[in-house]
Amino acid sequence: MAHQLCKLSAENKKITSNIFYIKQELNSFIENKKSSHCDEHVPTSSSANENILSPFPLKNEDELMLIESKLVSEELSFTSKLVTSFVFASEGKSIQKVTTNMLKTIFSYELASQYSWKGQKNKKKLHTLNIFKVIIDAVSKKFPKEISVKCTVIQSIQTWFARASYQIEAVLKKKKEDSTGNITANQHKMSPSQLQNSDDSQNSKTLQSSGHINALTNFDYFFHTG
Repeated sequence: MAHQLCKLSAENKKITSNIFYIKQELNSFIENKKSSHCDEHVPTSSSANENILSPFPLKNEDELMLIESKLVSEELSFTSKLVTSFVFASEGKSIQKVTTNMLKTIFSYELASQYSWKGQKNKKKLHTLNIFKVIIDAVSKKFPKEISVKCTVIQSIQTWFARASYQIEAVLKKKKEDSTGNITANQHKMSPSQLQNSDDSQNSKTLQSSGHINALTNFDYFFHTG
């Protein structure tokens, strides 16, 4: 009897131990699932930045005004998110370089050509737009120890916008040169026999055209003198 009680007690302890172990495993499994679930739904800083920057570069005034309205209404803390995104997206070792890269991210040259800082040359004014407060704030965060960040940023903005029209011309010129270069490159890739065949084909077309004209001339001469 005593032996059986000892045996039952041992079995009870074993069952209790197993239950405790199962509970631990179950809790661990639940925590892992929760963690995995959160990781799937919480966006990374990189993907969040990409979402914020998806409307850029701005191509027309309507797109610019849409961003301005979001900045004014502080839609979902839009300003702070945009500042953070610009900080991570911009590169450069100087205030001028960072500002220039930021402007290239935000504005197309076509839109920029319509604006100047204070509306010079009958263009639209820049300095009243909220987007530039964001730019100044973002650059300031990149260079926290610099004293005259705001002045340098504004000078860089003025210079970049003043050159926007020239940049459009430069881009168009480069596209034209690239197009011409591709034609020349294709000719260089042709083998001597291919080039010769191409020339022979062209010469043949010229001769055929010339022969056709001569035949018509001879026929006309024969018809009138015959």
